[in-house]
Amino acid sequence: MTIEEARNQLHALYGAFGLRTAVEGSWPDTLTDEESKSFLRDVGIPRGLGDPITVHLPGMTPVAEKYSFLESHRTLPRDEIFLGYIVDDVLLLNGTDGAISSIATREGSRILAVNTHLSTLVACMALGERLLTRSLPELRGRRPEDLAAFAAESMGRIDPLLNERDNRWHSALRRLFENG
Repeated sequence: MTIEEARNQLHALYGAFGLRTAVEGSWPDTLTDEESKSFLRDVGIPRGLGDPITVHLPGMTPVAEKYSFLESHRTLPRDEIFLGYIVDDVLLLNGTDGAISSIATREGSRILAVNTHLSTLVACMALGERLLTRSLPELRGRRPEDLAAFAAESMGRIDPLLNERDNRWHSALRRLFENG
């Protein structure tokens, strides 16, 4: 999918003001992945997905700097950039390759893969939004309690990392669809 196609699809779903973009120079020097820069600057990303996922583009700083008050901050990776939160974990953007991960700062800073790239994170968020608003024909006849499993399966086709059992998306989807 091209940047233009992604922008058009996301604007159709979220409207012109539902996406956040980042101005070049507002992100840390550790962001060197050109595809991520282009996505942040030219397309934008949603503000979040319900309560489980929130994005804080104005707060994009290296995670080691943002959490320097933690005893474990010295072990935090230097190329990971704070992007927001997924469930109770910190959502990270790898500045060199655009991969998305999470880190449980209260649990010894263990890093878990979330998405292969910023673009697949946004694609999964957009699918989650369509599921929440029930705007997909595939939802006809599905029970609300089956939506988390359906979402995980559908998102796994977008990004195979979601097929991993400990992926934080699974907790986010349960919170969105089973507890909501």
